[in-house]
Amino acid sequence: MAITMVLGLMVAILLWSNGVYPQQTAFANPGPYDNRIVPGYRAGFITLNMSASVLEPTLGEASIRPQDGSILYLFNKYKLNVSVSKNRVTSIFVTNPNFVLGIINDKHADICKQIKVGSDIENALRVFGDNYEAETKGQRVSESLSDLGQRYTLHYWEQGVHFGVQEHKITYIMVTAPIIDDHLDSNLLP
Repeated sequence: MAITMVLGLMVAILLWSNGVYPQQTAFANPGPYDNRIVPGYRAGFITLNMSASVLEPTLGEASIRPQDGSILYLFNKYKLNVSVSKNRVTSIFVTNPNFVLGIINDKHADICKQIKVGSDIENALRVFGDNYEAETKGQRVSESLSDLGQRYTLHYWEQGVHFGVQEHKITYIMVTAPIIDDHLDSNLLP
């Protein structure tokens, strides 16, 4: 899990340092008590690229963990971790089961509402498909899910969302800027 988080943070920092930011869309504007996760954009009111100066006044004091090139804000009360680089949010790590996936499209509206920490990974697979990069024990793999073991991560790089999974249940959802990286295996890309 730590390797996945560090990898996601490194990618996000690289993108932000090169001036690549997620596009903001009208449907994703959060309300004051919003608990929706919008892949590649936000979790609740916390949006990628927002100023870090908003975090503590809104959520309270965080535990701060310096990382290589970034700062990790841990809001344990809300089960949210936020990575910040150059005073801008670069990724959001959610372990709070009260946050649910926002509706991606009408076809999957009912399924999206069920995707959250603690839910079955099958729901995420129905919405996002098999266009993922799988990682287990810090190693990228391309085997089927049944070969991954009990604990793994599914990276949907193009959508900017990553799912930590243990025993087929989602243990965390991480929101990052969407990317397509040339190093990914061609069979993992659309």
